[in-house]
Amino acid sequence: MSIRRLILLGFMPIVLAGCNAKSISVDPNAAIIGTSSTAPDAMMNSEVKTRLASNQDGGMDSVMPNTQRGVVTLSGPVDTQASRDRAVTMARQVNGVSSVQDHMTIGGPGCCGHRGPGMMQDGSRMGEGMQHRPQ
Repeated sequence: MSIRRLILLGFMPIVLAGCNAKSISVDPNAAIIGTSSTAPDAMMNSEVKTRLASNQDGGMDSVMPNTQRGVVTLSGPVDTQASRDRAVTMARQVNGVSSVQDHMTIGGPGCCGHRGPGMMQDGSRMGEGMQHRPQ
């Protein structure tokens, strides 16, 4: 074999590997599209949480927003219908929100199963019927 053929055979795998790499290249815009839909959702969700937490009227401490593709779903208990309406309005005012789904409950069981401030599930006040035990 001639030197020329050996050199040509030596470079052939490199050339073929380069051609093969081009055929399985990844679209660089695909990664941007995949993250661009979640980043604005996370930003909107954070903004809704901030607005609900900074509400001066109260009653929205347990409301949890969840944002997917610009749709904000609000869930959790609120004290009154006015708090519920205000939470929906505040979520709609966030830039980029396309719609708001209301899954909140009024005076419903909170995280601890209570029915509003100082109330138990059976409607009695917390601490009612308890007797002091000396220690």
